[in-house]
Amino acid sequence: PEVIKHNVNGLLVKPGSIKEYTEAMTKLLNIEKRNILSQNSLKILNENFNYNIMLNKIISVYNEK
Repeated sequence: PEVIKHNVNGLLVKPGSIKEYTEAMTKLLNIEKRNILSQNSLKILNENFNYNIMLNKIISVYNEK
């Protein structure tokens, strides 16, 4: 959930909720909606989880010990 932001870069549904699941799948039939979610996902990925950022986070963990 901390990586996925509802209606920004994905769709979150309550576990076991068939109604929410079918509503989310219906939304994904819209190609524009899929493209927006996809573009936002790539942006968030590149801004927060690129190689340099992740490497620096790993190094900082080792430096704390």
